[in-house]
Amino acid sequence: MKANLKFIIMGILFASLTVLAQEKNHADLFNQALILYRNQHFEKAKEEFMSLVADPQSNSRVTASYFMLAKSLQKLNQPDQAIFYAELLINQYPSSRYKADAHYLIAQLLQQQHRYSKALSNCARVFANSTDSELIQSSFELGESIAEHGIAEKDIRSILQKHANGRAKPYIIYLAARAFYGLGDKTQGDRLIKNLAKTDPPPMVAARVTRISELPIEGLVHPVRMGLILPMSGYFARESEDFIRGLAFALKERRKNYPKIELIVKDSRGNTVGTVNAGQQMFKTDIQVCIGELEGAKSAALAGLAVPQQIPLIVPVASENGITSIGGRIFQANSDLETRGKKLAQYAFDQLGLKTFAMLAPADDYGFMLTDAFSATIDQLGGKIIAQQWYYPGTEDLKRQFLNIRQAGLRQAIRDSLMMNGESVTTEKIDDWYQDLDDKISRETEDKTGVLETTDIPVTSVDGLFLPVYEEDISIVAPQFALYNIKAMPLGGSYWLNQDQLNKQRRYINNLVMVTGLYASEADPDYIQFRNRYRDLTSYSPATVSLYGYNLMNLLIDIIDSGNIDCQTIVNALKEVQYHSGIGGALSFSERHRVNQAVNILKYKDGLIERLNETVY
Repeated sequence: MKANLKFIIMGILFASLTVLAQEKNHADLFNQALILYRNQHFEKAKEEFMSLVADPQSNSRVTASYFMLAKSLQKLNQPDQAIFYAELLINQYPSSRYKADAHYLIAQLLQQQHRYSKALSNCARVFANSTDSELIQSSFELGESIAEHGIAEKDIRSILQKHANGRAKPYIIYLAARAFYGLGDKTQGDRLIKNLAKTDPPPMVAARVTRISELPIEGLVHPVRMGLILPMSGYFARESEDFIRGLAFALKERRKNYPKIELIVKDSRGNTVGTVNAGQQMFKTDIQVCIGELEGAKSAALAGLAVPQQIPLIVPVASENGITSIGGRIFQANSDLETRGKKLAQYAFDQLGLKTFAMLAPADDYGFMLTDAFSATIDQLGGKIIAQQWYYPGTEDLKRQFLNIRQAGLRQAIRDSLMMNGESVTTEKIDDWYQDLDDKISRETEDKTGVLETTDIPVTSVDGLFLPVYEEDISIVAPQFALYNIKAMPLGGSYWLNQDQLNKQRRYINNLVMVTGLYASEADPDYIQFRNRYRDLTSYSPATVSLYGYNLMNLLIDIIDSGNIDCQTIVNALKEVQYHSGIGGALSFSERHRVNQAVNILKYKDGLIERLNETVY
């Protein structure tokens, strides 16, 4: 019995010594990691703290390790990971003395990500859980910085409802008042300050109450700052001036209330290096939304810089595909080529009743993007693409391409005849019929020309010919389209929108239907009124790019006036814009489509351009 007791005591002693050894080992590892952190070896410190939290048994410093791991990740510019481990500390060890510190760290990181409402909520939890005066002071100053920069009204009320109780109450009421003043709502701010002054708030709050009561509302309102990154010098300098003039005109017409809207402009100098430099500078400043650049590739470069900063970027006029795929806060205010090809195909099939199509397009990104979207949509709708032909921009002789389209059309006519006669349709039978037709035509012509080059025989089996060609190619394509006698409705992209060119080629392409972004008719009464107001105020006539600026600013003003004044709420509001009417077009976004889905379908007939639709969206 005594021997057994001896062994039990020895076992307990051994276990205790083992625990003490493990504890000493953990303490040594923690101190080593702390030294690495203080010497700014953050990557190595992170690895050490990671190993400590992975072995929480007999580790009295496990919560300190979690906190220091989060701080190491903060230093390494890995905010999402830092927040993850700080929240893990809070949730797994709710009684830890580092809980309030973790909330403060999360608040800092969320503020940097422009997630102001959640950041302020974490400040409130510091007030509720900490007795450390320095930590409370730091959290209060951080909270005031957030409130000064503006929070949406619905978020202010939510924070008041959740956190204005217990020790957090005086701090949160003051910060809510400061946020209301930032919105320009003096009535709500005064009410909260008046009620707070009747209580016995902590000294730091009381000092702020006294100071804020003496300031005019104009000095308390936080403006919504919009960054503009545009080529103010370089090839597109004039377009940039016209775009800004459109923005400023909308501001002048609409902006009479708070919050103020400020424009911060940086010059991209019309090149990629200048764009990146301007973006790096802009995204370090206090802005709630950024607009830029005019060209697609430079806009994509800006998008890459905006994503890690969590700042929404609106690309105003570029139509290239794929820009919004760079990040969830990137928006394209102009319809892209994919959207245009898709919408034109839908309209041609559903509204014009065209079912069979051929295509002739430039062999470059522009041609590929438009035709891919157009043909994919026709396939989905149940239509038929019987020929796709390509040319290099600048090519003047398109005989080969048009003859191939003629051949595809003639073979389609044979297929249709066989089907109407109830005969089986095989490639061999179509070949035989086509050869018989070719031989017959060859015998009947003096120069033995076959059916392809006998252009007085029309091709009527093609309903629509999609011609997304460049402006400079119109004078080449239009006459040859008529020469090869393809009796299809011509369909085109935005480069056809040139009244002079259309008038010169009128006899060849009358009834052309085309898709574009904005289009303002000189005969439209709404446009005439807008143009007259614009000229009176600016002494300039509005360019098309001015309309893009005007419409975009009007949308942003409506969003801001609805209480969306920080990055996150602006993003949320943009995703809910189903239809916002403007001059010459509209803006339409969604959670799924951050590319403007509104386009104009136009028709050129007898010298006039008419809009076939208000907008397709």
